[in-house]
Amino acid sequence: PRGAAAERPSRFEMTPAARTALEKAMAGAERSDQAAAAKVDRHGLPAELRMDDYGEDHDDALWESELNEEDAAAAASRMEEAIGEMSDSDNEDAAGAASGKNAEEDPEDDDDDEDDENGNDEDDDDKAMQEQLDNILNEDEEDEDDLGSDEEDLEVRETDRLIVVAHTDEECSNLEVYLYDSEEGNMYVHHDIALPAFPLSTAWIGAGPEVFGDRVTTQSRNYVGVGTFKPEIEIWNLDILDAFEPTLVLGEEGSADAHTDAVLSIAWNPHHPSLLASASADKTVKVWDLSTGKCALTFTHHTDKVQAVQWNPVETSVLLSGSFDKSIAVFDANAPGTAAVKLSLPADVESCIWNPHAPQQVLASTEDGTVTCYDVRNVSAGPLFSFAAHPRKPCSSISISPVVRGLMATCSPDKTVKIWDLEAEGGPACVGERQMQAGSLFDVKFDVNEPFMLATGGDQGELAVWDLSSEANIAKVFKARAEGVAEAEAVAPPAAPVEVEAETAAASAPKSAKKSKSKKAGKN
Repeated sequence: PRGAAAERPSRFEMTPAARTALEKAMAGAERSDQAAAAKVDRHGLPAELRMDDYGEDHDDALWESELNEEDAAAAASRMEEAIGEMSDSDNEDAAGAASGKNAEEDPEDDDDDEDDENGNDEDDDDKAMQEQLDNILNEDEEDEDDLGSDEEDLEVRETDRLIVVAHTDEECSNLEVYLYDSEEGNMYVHHDIALPAFPLSTAWIGAGPEVFGDRVTTQSRNYVGVGTFKPEIEIWNLDILDAFEPTLVLGEEGSADAHTDAVLSIAWNPHHPSLLASASADKTVKVWDLSTGKCALTFTHHTDKVQAVQWNPVETSVLLSGSFDKSIAVFDANAPGTAAVKLSLPADVESCIWNPHAPQQVLASTEDGTVTCYDVRNVSAGPLFSFAAHPRKPCSSISISPVVRGLMATCSPDKTVKIWDLEAEGGPACVGERQMQAGSLFDVKFDVNEPFMLATGGDQGELAVWDLSSEANIAKVFKARAEGVAEAEAVAPPAAPVEVEAETAAASAPKSAKKSKSKKAGKN
């Protein structure tokens, strides 16, 4: 969200524990070097390689004899060179005398010529020195320009947007933090974070030192959680450019409260900043306490891999999960003993969300390309609507603008993003679509501040941003609703940071990509 990132990110952050570990490692390395040095002689030869009759006295005698032989050879060589130089000098003197007899020259002219030559040489030396000085100054100016340009590129203005992208290829996996300048239309990778495994899910976390405690050394409130094919969840500080390690690792492999399979979805609770929910291929949903790093609750109401999890924006302890068992479930983390309300769907779930403008509504997209909406207050009445958003292909992700009522986007491996009006007469209507030139699309997210900005990513490793305000048909439908929001914001008091549904645009691979580690997800 706007204003969450540090204006000038730090280069490094080292926790007290990491600093202590580094100091211990350096001390150990120094002791190892000292021990190794004590086991060799002054020539670096290990003591165990010496023969019995080889000792320091023999070594010294041999060293001195070699020096005496080298000195004698060098002295003879220098004597021969001196004799040769004397012969050459005698020959040159004889030639000079003969030349002086045949030519008459004015000594004063010789002096003038010599002065001219010396003057020219001095001028040439001055010019060369000046050229070198100019080159050095120019290089310094260029370095200063480059440094100033780099610092300007790293600066994050309030109008800039940071988009976190999970990226993987055959060699490595990482998070790429893009900076999007909406005023100039520029976008570039601001910095990146190396990951230990193939990334599957991300979630922005707006907690700070009050949650992470002495694990952090800055006042940053700009973190990201990452789920991968490993069962751990890593929490990284987005305000650190060259982070050595994650701020926190939840459920390290082998621990009693860890997931036992890949983490397919995570969600931070902005109303309760210490809570993070996770969904896994091990068929469970877990709730984590970020302040302790421990699992607080585990839910087992699904019978297959759990693909998605989300907190309700109003009922802040209520969770929504979607599974490959062709169902979504609504349950209360404050009542872990209460059975979840499960709703059947026509196919395996790809994604599910709450409607931020009608928080009693849940929407889910499925493998058959369908989007279905339920009102959880009256599930017995059946779905409010269900339609084929992307026929013959999975609907891999759905997102509803938190700013503009009724504005929904869907994406699919059919390479398109479609824009829907959920409040159209007669039910949801498609009001625009675009081929995003990013391959098969895995995820789509609306900006939490800008009414018409969304980001998407796919298997071609490209992040695509779409400004919907440039589309006449879309702007015509939603302009009045966006203006109403702007007017309301102008008269309303500013919202507290925890009241903002904060999630950066990031992507997660669809179910088809998560079933196999061999299928690379590219940029999401």
